[in-house]
Amino acid sequence: MRERLQAFWARLPRAWQLALLAGLSSRLLLLTVAWLDCAPYKELPPDAPLFRGGAPHALWVVDAFQKWDAYWYLSIARDGYHPPTLDGPEIHSSNIAFFPLYPMAMRALGPLFGGDLALCGLVLSWLSFFACLAALHRLLSLDLDQPTAELGVWLLALQPWSFAFSAIYTEAPFFLLSLLAMLQARQGRFGFAAAAGSLAGLCRLPGCLLALPVGLEWLARRPRRLRDLACVAAIPLGTLGYLIYLWRLTGVPDAFFRSQKAWDNNLVLGTKLLRWMITGRPERDQLLTLVVCATLLAVAWRRVRTSYLVYLATSIAMTVSAGMLTPARHVATAFPVYAVLASVCAGRPTLERAVLGACAFGSAAVYWLWLTWRHVF
Repeated sequence: MRERLQAFWARLPRAWQLALLAGLSSRLLLLTVAWLDCAPYKELPPDAPLFRGGAPHALWVVDAFQKWDAYWYLSIARDGYHPPTLDGPEIHSSNIAFFPLYPMAMRALGPLFGGDLALCGLVLSWLSFFACLAALHRLLSLDLDQPTAELGVWLLALQPWSFAFSAIYTEAPFFLLSLLAMLQARQGRFGFAAAAGSLAGLCRLPGCLLALPVGLEWLARRPRRLRDLACVAAIPLGTLGYLIYLWRLTGVPDAFFRSQKAWDNNLVLGTKLLRWMITGRPERDQLLTLVVCATLLAVAWRRVRTSYLVYLATSIAMTVSAGMLTPARHVATAFPVYAVLASVCAGRPTLERAVLGACAFGSAAVYWLWLTWRHVF
């Protein structure tokens, strides 16, 4: 048996070996935190919010990753979209604020798990997360040496908001589709890049931004084919299709953008950032995010491909200008972040160990805050 396992391991590509090592070790850290926190009572705190009739899961392993927005995704998978309550220009909290690809996949594959949608969602997220690690290694290896690419994978696995890539959230599927879109674009397969990008746009709003880096990759290729440009132009269609569906469901053309205001997000023209500039009173966590993101972009300059830099800049701009909740978690889904951080730390063993150690501690701490229903920055 041992020899078979060793032979199987030897046959695995290096990307998948690294994905399994980094993925399993980082998930073991989170599971340890969950067990230590859940073991004393194994039930939900009485003041924890539940959404759309959600309930704690019987398995603590599943319930440990079923918090906050997970209940919204489960409500979509279980009951579909609910027409929101209109109150003048406002739309009250509604599950239309969440994109359909992930919950619809849960609904389609749920029968394979005996109708247990939460378990299905957890398996989808975990499989997507491991695939993300392998795909990120492959993408980074196109421009960086092997040690630096491997460091980028460990940074993704251990970064403080990595819990979201294993929760019943869209982070892992979206990140995987983003990586696949860029990998296909780098290889000149723009049809596959468009398919992955369109699906990413059905997973999260920033998916439509993938048209920018994929378009820049098209510009960099010789010869340029018009049919490939048509594929690039098709990437935002996934997002556009969902917005049109919501228009028909609610009768309100900008229903999605109005629904975001229930979470104090303003996705139109960065209105929240403009308000901060006028009043001079930004919120502390959003101001800190703005400073960190500006520093990240300055460091990224000349360190990554132009297409990566543009995607990182537009993703940060969308997150910060809209004033999204948990902005750092949203920025963590932009894959160029890990190319930048890995290139900065590479070749500096002391810095590498310090950064990875800080990330591991932050991963456990931030996950514990999320697990115990505390606000996560």
